[in-house]
Amino acid sequence: MEFFNGQPCWVDIMVTDAEQQSAITTFLSDLFGLRWEIGGPETGYYGMGFLGDDAVLAVGQNESGAGFPVVYMHCADIAESAAAVATAGGQVFMGPMQVMDAGTMALATDPNGAVFGMWQGNLMKGFGVDNVPGAFNWFDLPSTNPDVAAAFYQAAFGLGYNDMTAGGILTHGEDWIASI
Repeated sequence: MEFFNGQPCWVDIMVTDAEQQSAITTFLSDLFGLRWEIGGPETGYYGMGFLGDDAVLAVGQNESGAGFPVVYMHCADIAESAAAVATAGGQVFMGPMQVMDAGTMALATDPNGAVFGMWQGNLMKGFGVDNVPGAFNWFDLPSTNPDVAAAFYQAAFGLGYNDMTAGGILTHGEDWIASI
């Protein structure tokens, strides 16, 4: 798949230990029919979930893992995107940092405190498939201040926005990509 700047391209969940990882991966396998490939200690036991041969999400271990999904936005140039996030009022709190040969990642918050990731893929571009059963097809950002969130994602990633009652839709051209 090809991704545009600011498009959600990956989701992972970090948990504190192998028991939690096993519980989540088993649940997701039972629910969506995913198969898993769990990496070794050098990867933080990062487990990739697949539909057939296509990667759709990951569950990894990290002692500070909170068990919440993090949505990663594609970045054509992650250093440029990190600077744009800061300029637009967000905060980059981790990275950018190289993740082996897979790509480069960073973690940030928007001005309302919502955590998101940034990803510039190398060998791993992001989702191998979307919009099929078991894969991601929509993203929603619950926000305490949708107007601030919308202005931030527009400024930081060049996305468009269609305002609606109590929120709206982030867009790229005519494509709807997420709701706020």
